Amino acid sequence: MGTRCLTKVYDEQGHMIINMYRQFDGYPTGHGAELAEFLNNQKMYNGAGDLAALLVAHFKKEPMHYYLYPTDVEDCGQDYEYHIYSSGINISIKIMNCGWNVFGETQDDTYEPLFVGSLEEFTKYCANEKYGDIELNQPFEDSIVGQETLKMELANGVVTVVFEKQDGTERTMHCTLSEDIIPALDTTVVKQKRIQNPNVLAVWDTDANGWRSFRFDSIKSIVYPSVV
Repeated sequence: MGTRCLTKVYDEQGHMIINMYRQFDGYPTGHGAELAEFLNNQKMYNGAGDLAALLVAHFKKEPMHYYLYPTDVEDCGQDYEYHIYSSGINISIKIMNCGWNVFGETQDDTYEPLFVGSLEEFTKYCANEKYGDIELNQPFEDSIVGQETLKMELANGVVTVVFEKQDGTERTMHCTLSEDIIPALDTTVVKQKRIQNPNVLAVWDTDANGWRSFRFDSIKSIVYPSVV
C-alpha cells in the first residue's frame, strides 16, 4: 500500500484553494522533499491561486497517481497532509500526521501536527530522515513568517500559547481569532481598538472568555491544534 497524502494550499484570507491527493511516497522525505524543491524554485508567482496552479502542473504529468478533491473533503485515507499558507512572498507550511507515527508504525485515530514553520525550516525538516527528532513545541521565532503562521492558525481554531508575562512568570493561554468561536458581540473592531502595537497580538482567551494580549517576543512555545 502506498503512503498517501493531501496537499492543501490556502490564500491570504485562509481559504483553501486546492486539495491535491497523492497515492504514493507521501511521507516527508518523499513528497515533502519534492514539495520543498518545487516551492524553493518558485521565484515569481501572482498570488496563492497562481502558486496552486503551478503546483498541480508540476506534479500532475500523467493519468492516475495525483487527483484533485473538493476542498471540503477531509478523509481520503491519507497518511500525511501538507498545508501551504501563502501571504505575499512568504510561505509557511504545516505537516499533519494522519494515522502513522514517525517510525512508520500504524497508529489509529491519530491526527496531530508534525511540523509548523517557514519554507526554509520545512526544507531542512524534510531533508532530515530522522524527522521524528524534531519537537513540535519549539520556541517561537519572532519572524514575519512565524507571526503570519500563528495568525492563520488562530483564525482557524484554538491555539495554545505559552509566553512570559511582564512580571517574569509564565502563562499558558488557549486562544483564538476564529469568528466561529468568538461571541458575536466581541467583533474584530473591538479587537483592533484594544491593541495598536504591531509587536503585540490581541487574541480571544477561550478560558477567560475575553480579549487578552501578548508580545511576539515573549512567546516561549506554541501548540497548534490537531483538529478544531
